[in-house]
Amino acid sequence: MAISAIPSPPTPGAVGSHARVSNTVTLAIAAASIGFTLGLFFGLIAGYFRDTWIDKVATSIAIAGVSVPHYWLGMVLVIIFSVQLNWLPAVGAGPGGSGAWGWDWEHIRYLILPAITTSVIPMGIVTRTVRALTGDILSQDFVEALRAKVCAKPACSVMSSRTQHRRRWR
Repeated sequence: MAISAIPSPPTPGAVGSHARVSNTVTLAIAAASIGFTLGLFFGLIAGYFRDTWIDKVATSIAIAGVSVPHYWLGMVLVIIFSVQLNWLPAVGAGPGGSGAWGWDWEHIRYLILPAITTSVIPMGIVTRTVRALTGDILSQDFVEALRAKVCAKPACSVMSSRTQHRRRWR
């Protein structure tokens, strides 16, 4: 790699610094956790209540999550939560800079907006996938037979769909 045009440390040292890598990993873990949790929730709700208004709302959220550009959503969230409401900071990595990260409220406040912005696309993809799998499992013949013979609808659906999800992911 080359030396930076602006007098500063060599580029490899700046790119590979521990603080930048740890901030990226922290943001990635937070965004993945939010995206997969919300995607699983919306997907299960949409799949269970298929072809109802609840399904349409959850599917609309998923489609919006995949369609909205990250940079635009990030700017809108900053305008709403940082400028208008003054709840969250607009920029930065924490009160002590990027090297002094801690798991307290003062530092987590700086992580919320970037994590939500980055989690929107995975949330939409997971929602659509889980909705399709849940709807497919609940429409299979054995679930219909269980509903007719043995189980009450909610308990039977939850038990059988949980078993089928485990079988598909093994």
